[in-house]
Parts: sequence; structure tokens; C-alpha cells
Amino acid sequence: MILETDYKWFMFINEIVSSYPLIDVLMIFFAEYVQYAFVLLLFMLWWRNNKNDRVIVFQALFAFS
Repeated sequence: MILETDYKWFMFINEIVSSYPLIDVLMIFFAEYVQYAFVLLLFMLWWRNNKNDRVIVFQALFAFS
């Protein structure tokens, strides 16, 4: 059941590709550059020097390692 739903969403997204050029450009931008914004966000949280923020940074680094 879940695989069928995933397949339907996959097909829906692939059917609208190239129909909306603005969305295409936006998605390409996010796919290429959002990881840099994520790293910048982690640095900003670390430099705020708040204990809870540092815990968030450690958890994020642990999740991605």
C-alpha cells in the first residue's frame, strides 16, 4: 500500500516536470544549494552559545554521520 502511494506521488511529480518552469528552477536551486544553508544554520546555532542550540547541533551531526 505504501509503495503504491509512493509510486503515485512519483508519477505525479514526474508528469508536471517542465510544465512549470519557475518551479523547476526553484527545485534545482534547492537541490544544489540547500546543503550549504544547512551547514550555515548549524554554525549559527553553535555560535549563539546556547546549551539547547548546541544540543541540536550535536544531534544533527550525529544524525548525518
